[in-house]
Amino acid sequence: MTVEPNDLVETLEVGERQKGVEIIKVLYRGANILILDEPTAVLVPQEVEELFRNIKELQDNGTTIIFIDHKLNEVLEIADTITVLGLGKLLQV
Repeated sequence: MTVEPNDLVETLEVGERQKGVEIIKVLYRGANILILDEPTAVLVPQEVEELFRNIKELQDNGTTIIFIDHKLNEVLEIADTITVLGLGKLLQV
């Protein structure tokens, strides 16, 4: 991740705040499961690629990622298991 320990949050871009600061805070607290709800909504394509690289690294290190998204191409790229919900009901696993 591109966030340096001495960076001030107020000086970071929106994408850096989201993928850097928020994710780092959760992981620092020892989380083994990371829930990301529409994490790419405010990111430009290059930031999405970087986020996905970071997610894959976390997965490789044993972190479970719950990735909530409506962009099918992103879900297919990042997920190894997909569950589809509609109107609060399970549609497909």
